[in-house]
Amino acid sequence: MVESGVEKQLDWNDDVIMTSSEVAKFLKVHLGSVRRWTRTGELKGYRLGERGDWRYIRGDVLNFLFKYSQTASK
Repeated sequence: MVESGVEKQLDWNDDVIMTSSEVAKFLKVHLGSVRRWTRTGELKGYRLGERGDWRYIRGDVLNFLFKYSQTASK
């Protein structure tokens, strides 16, 4: 099967690592929204290093996006 551009772009197993800022740009939301969703457990994130910087796996961000878009459309 040949993958279309959209299917390739929305790969559920995508293991690209993203920063909080990159997630905010990707979702077109404010950085504070990404931080809030992470803090409340809605968006899965990982703390790294002594500074506690957050990192996200793009597949987790896509899962969040589809879950969030389904609840918003109800």
